[in-house]
Amino acid sequence: MNAKPLMLAAVFCAGGATSHAESKPATPNILFFLTDDESWLERSAYGWSKLRTPAFDRVAREGVLFTNGFTSAPSCAPSRASVLTGHHLWELEQGAFIQAFIPKK
Repeated sequence: MNAKPLMLAAVFCAGGATSHAESKPATPNILFFLTDDESWLERSAYGWSKLRTPAFDRVAREGVLFTNGFTSAPSCAPSRASVLTGHHLWELEQGAFIQAFIPKK
């Protein structure tokens, strides 16, 4: 699997991007926020009030906030490796383990 479906989804979700030059086509303004060892509860934009995240809340308010998400792996390192490479969990070799690395190949 390649990253084209993910990139296409991000482009469609960023629909509000505009360009100031008349002859230049609009380019999407995409911010892909990736963290480690966090859950959705740790962002106040999702309603958890114990940790204030004003900058993230502003991005969520002025952009797109996903309320449903799916992952290719049940833990952080393999899931992140899948996002970064565009490969399924079973294609990552060492990258599919929690304390691992992505092979250079």
